[in-house]
Order: sequence, then structure tokens, then C-alpha cells
Amino acid sequence: ETAERPPARHTRAPTPRDPAGLPELILQLNVVSRGGREFSGADLEAAAAECGLEPGDMQIYHRRRGGGPSEPVIFSMASMVKPGTFPFAAMEGFATPGLALFARLPGPVDGLAVFNEMLATAERFAEHLAGDLQDETHSVLTRQTVEHLRSRVLEHGRLVQLARKKG
Repeated sequence: ETAERPPARHTRAPTPRDPAGLPELILQLNVVSRGGREFSGADLEAAAAECGLEPGDMQIYHRRRGGGPSEPVIFSMASMVKPGTFPFAAMEGFATPGLALFARLPGPVDGLAVFNEMLATAERFAEHLAGDLQDETHSVLTRQTVEHLRSRVLEHGRLVQLARKKG
């Protein structure tokens, strides 16, 4: 039995800026296990390989543009359990109750394309691992939430374009 959570209150925080002075947006989608069970390391490895995520820097998984190891990272995936890393050499003994897929915009690919690819990957992980999708506040990911996130990505892209024109 899970406790009901009060609805998250969304406030508009100032948009952080990256070192180049462009507005920054962090996107996050979560895949969580059901019923208190955990995702096994072996299942995670298989799902990551099928979804085109590769082990990489910071001991987390990454999706790279073009898939090559020298290509820029489009988005990454960490364990929800601190420190968020994966023991790549010992995944058979690893388990986690959830995964966080995240991206920092602007990035090497259009923000909406990043969001759509990250969402499709999260959906495939949820299907493979029999997990549930959540947003960054750990609320159920509904169609309405997805559309809200898409709107945020589009607005962010507009702000980045304006900042680039000024710069």
C-alpha cells in the first residue's frame, strides 16, 4: 500500500544559464519498479543494449548522437539510488528500484528531438522491465504531463534562439 502524496506545486524558477549564457533546461523521466521489487542488473544491461544506451563516463549509461563513443551525449540514465552509478563490472549482483533518464538542454541535438527520443527510450525500459513511468516529481507520467513537458521544451528552444540572436 502506498501513501497518497500531496500534489506537487509547480513554481516558475528563473531559468538557469549555461556557461555560454544560454538558458538551460534539465529534463528528467523516471522508470520505477512496481510493488517494491527491484530491477536486476542483468535485466538492466539487456534493456540498455536493446535501447542503444551504453556504459560510459561517471559510471552511468549514455545515448550518444550517432552511437559512436566519441559522439556527444544526447541523454543519460542513472540509478535512482545514491550515488546513482552502475557497477558495470558486477551488474549480475546489482539491483535498483528505479532509473532516472535525464538530459541538459541546449545540447547537440534539437530539444524536442531529445525529449521524444528520451520518452521513447523510457517507455521501452518500462515495457522491458515491467516498470512505471514518472516525471521528475515522481508523479505518474500522463499524456497531459508529456504535453506539458513538450511545451516547456518548445518554450526553452524559443528562449535559446532569442539568447543566441542577442549574443
